[in-house]
Amino acid sequence: MTLTMKLTTNFNHSTFASYLPWMWLSNWLKGLFFHSPLNFEAVLTLLASLVFTLYVVYIGFKKAGEKLGIDRKTLFSEVGYAYAPLALVSSIGVAFVSFFTRYFHNVVNGFIEAFHLPFYFIEPLISPDAGWLHLFGAFDFIAVVWTLLLLSRRIDLVSENKGYDAKKSAFWWLALLPVGYLVLCLL
Repeated sequence: MTLTMKLTTNFNHSTFASYLPWMWLSNWLKGLFFHSPLNFEAVLTLLASLVFTLYVVYIGFKKAGEKLGIDRKTLFSEVGYAYAPLALVSSIGVAFVSFFTRYFHNVVNGFIEAFHLPFYFIEPLISPDAGWLHLFGAFDFIAVVWTLLLLSRRIDLVSENKGYDAKKSAFWWLALLPVGYLVLCLL
């Protein structure tokens, strides 16, 4: 989900969005099913990020398992939850930005309208162009560092009798996802 949010904010609203495969397919489907209530852009972005994530994790665990001499299932059950900060902590920044720029005023205006309160509708708290909103991007870096630290510790625990080179190689194979996410954040 975090990757989907980043793809949406970093790529789907960029100048080259029309060249992305999932956006091209989304536009084609919108033309084909123009009365559909389905948001093709969101669904296809989710599918693209899901395919990317599963592919990178599969390759990472397969190669790391080969380097350490551990089967993928055991490695995944011992190391897999090290990816939790990547999913959870990095979502915090996106949630705050979305709350301040899009959701707060919608909720308040909904209450005003639903209960016929004697208040004027409010505007978003902050413009999406506010420069300081980029400070919430720090959550992405915290999540990646935390994930890499957990990966390192879990690899040490699961492969106590392996050499340093095998552990290092396994670490970098497993670090493909957080490093790829970091690259996406920097674009």
